[in-house]
Amino acid sequence: MSAPIIVGTDGSEPATAAVRWAAEEAARRNLPLCILHIREPWSYGTVYYPAPGVLDELAEAGEQLLAGAAEIAREGHPDLEVQTRLKYGRIAETLREEASKGTELVVGHRGLGGFTGLLLGAVGLRVAGHAHSPVIVVRGDTTGTQGEVSVGIDPAEDAHAVLTYAFTAAASRGDRLRIVYGWQIPPMYLEAGYFPRMDEIEQTASSSLKLIADEWRRHFPEVEVIEETVREHPVRALADASAHADLVVVGSSNHSGLGSISHGLIHHAACPVAVISTRT
Repeated sequence: MSAPIIVGTDGSEPATAAVRWAAEEAARRNLPLCILHIREPWSYGTVYYPAPGVLDELAEAGEQLLAGAAEIAREGHPDLEVQTRLKYGRIAETLREEASKGTELVVGHRGLGGFTGLLLGAVGLRVAGHAHSPVIVVRGDTTGTQGEVSVGIDPAEDAHAVLTYAFTAAASRGDRLRIVYGWQIPPMYLEAGYFPRMDEIEQTASSSLKLIADEWRRHFPEVEVIEETVREHPVRALADASAHADLVVVGSSNHSGLGSISHGLIHHAACPVAVISTRT
């Protein structure tokens, strides 16, 4: 059986939006959907002896939350195969572990209010870039369609995994794909009196981007591709592109954890953000 799309929920409105987005994605790709809810153990090392029946009540509440989320997932997709899973453990660690069992992991951009309620917000940031599968953070208005997927790359870096995901996502939606390269001269260069020929740099970057796009057009001839070189910080360039996109795709850090560009987009994008692991 194909690995499912996994979506985490804590019952918040952003998590419910993530469930709907994941259900649409699963139906589009003919994949099962697994809805995950995680109950954390008592925190901060405090000795805690729950009253009789409390743990059973918490488990029942979790199952009810999952049942409600499953109903939401099936609203527009009655034939969708939906599984639910109630897990106990540290949220970030459990999400990363569960992500390895799925095609991709979907979370909302915020969770319930309060420190412990940031399940799918702050914790989601700790999962994106660390999970081996793609992590999609659902944010912005997902009720309409823009007909476009945006992907951010640096022509000087290996972007195979990022472009594979982006082209596949665009093809499955019937969307065009906008490949964006945002760049700027580091301020320290200008402060040191180094003023490079910006037009030449931009022309070189545009030529490199076109070569990459032409190569991928051969693999996905059905996808309309637009190349865009922007003299702007990559986060700003991609955030602007996200205003006209159904999805923006970006790689994580090449080292460990979430890179500054993907981190910035999760906070500022106007549409869902797919973070693709580029760790080696």
